[in-house]
Amino acid sequence: MLTVAIMEHQDTFGVYEAARELGCTSQWIRVLLAEKRLPGAQKVDGEWQIPASALEMRKQKAVTA
Repeated sequence: MLTVAIMEHQDTFGVYEAARELGCTSQWIRVLLAEKRLPGAQKVDGEWQIPASALEMRKQKAVTA
């Protein structure tokens, strides 16, 4: 799967990249960030840095839901 291959080489994602990886909107990513549901995410110089591990966790939750 192409998405997995990309995630293996990238440690962090911005809001728009994270949305593309999860197949959702950037607005939903911002909701998840506001609710602290993406562990390890932090703002660096005003930009969100979301760990690939947090996105992988969200993908796993979607599969098991």
